Amino acid sequence: MALNEYFVLWKTRSSGPYSDPELRALIKRGRISMLATVLSANQELTIDEFLSQRPTNGNPAPEHPESNVYQQEHGSISVKSTASERKLIPARQVVSLRYDPTCHLVLIGYALGLTSIFFMPLVFGSAALCIALLLIYRKKALPGGLLLLIASLFVSIGVAGKRETALANLISLNTVAMDLPDLRAATKPAVVHVVAFNEAREVIATGSGFFVAPHVVVTNFHVVNGANDVVVTLDNGTESSCDEVLSLDIKRDIAILYTRSSGSKFLAVDPQTPSDGERVAVIGSPLGFEGTLSEGIISAVRSDENQIEFIQISAPISPGSSGSPVVNRFGSVVGVATMVAVGGQSINFAVSGAELTRVIETSNQPITR
Repeated sequence: MALNEYFVLWKTRSSGPYSDPELRALIKRGRISMLATVLSANQELTIDEFLSQRPTNGNPAPEHPESNVYQQEHGSISVKSTASERKLIPARQVVSLRYDPTCHLVLIGYALGLTSIFFMPLVFGSAALCIALLLIYRKKALPGGLLLLIASLFVSIGVAGKRETALANLISLNTVAMDLPDLRAATKPAVVHVVAFNEAREVIATGSGFFVAPHVVVTNFHVVNGANDVVVTLDNGTESSCDEVLSLDIKRDIAILYTRSSGSKFLAVDPQTPSDGERVAVIGSPLGFEGTLSEGIISAVRSDENQIEFIQISAPISPGSSGSPVVNRFGSVVGVATMVAVGGQSINFAVSGAELTRVIETSNQPITR
C-alpha cells in the first residue's frame, strides 16, 4: 500500500483506501465522523492528528507490471485501488461512517418532554415535538413516531399540571388582620364581574366571582345555569371568556370555571366554620356596580335540609352580588354570597368556606394556586 493511501475505521468497519486529498475532502464535507480512526501503512491517527499533518503526495511504492492502478468515479467519491484488489468502496459505506445523531436526538427529545411536565410545558414540549418531527422527516419513523406520542403526552400532562395540585397549596391563609381599606386593596384585584349569555348572545344573568387560582374562578351555580357562554370582567377591565367548567354543585350553588385570563391575585379559602359575631366584608358587583364593598358580621351559622352549611351575614348584598367572596379580616374567604331573605332586614346568606372546600376537593380536576 502506498504511503499516501489511508483506511478509515469507525464502529469496527473500515473504508478505503483514500489518498491524502480525498480523505481531507471527505472530512471537510462531513462525510466521515470526527470520532473515526485513520489507518495508514505504519501508523494509526485520530482525525485531528491526520488534519494537522502537512498534506503530501507521498512516495508511491513500485508497481507490479500487472497491478494497473486505475481510478473510478462512484457517486461523489473518487476511489483508487489496484488491479490486484479490484475493490470499490460504495458511497453508502462512507455515509455509514458519519456520526448518526438519532440516538442523541431521541434522548434529548425525551428529556425535553419530561421537563415539560414540571417546567414551561409549552416551550420544552414544543422543542420535543420539533425533534420528533425532525426524526420522522429524516425517515426515522419508529423513534420519531414514538417520541411524538410520548412528547404529546408529556406536554398535555404539563399543561394540565399548571391547573392541578393538592388542596393544601390552595389554602395559604393570611395571619395578619387588616382594616377595611387594606382589606379592599387585598381582595378587589381577585374579584370579577360575571355575565352569562344564551345562544342568541342575550344576557340572562349577571353576578360576581373571584379567583382562587390562576385562571380558576368561583361563582354561584344559579348565575351560570343555562348559559351558552360566560364572560368575566377582571379588575383591570379585561374581559375573558370561560372555556371550561371544572365543577358544578347544584346543592351548594357553586360553579368553578376555567377562564383564559388570570387574575393578579387569588383568594385563599378558609375551611374552618367561622364564629358568630365575627366581622366580615363582601366585595362584588351588586346591580352591576363593580368593586362594591359592604361590611357586617356573621349573624349565625346554619344548615339546610341537605345539611349544607350556610352562614347568615348582616353585610348588605343585592342582585348581582351572587358569587361574591365573603372575607374575614384576614382576607380569607369564609363564604360565597348566595341569597337574601326577601322582606328581611340585613338577613343574607352565603355558602360556607367549608362547603366550597368540599366542592374543590371533589372536583374532576383538583384546583391549585
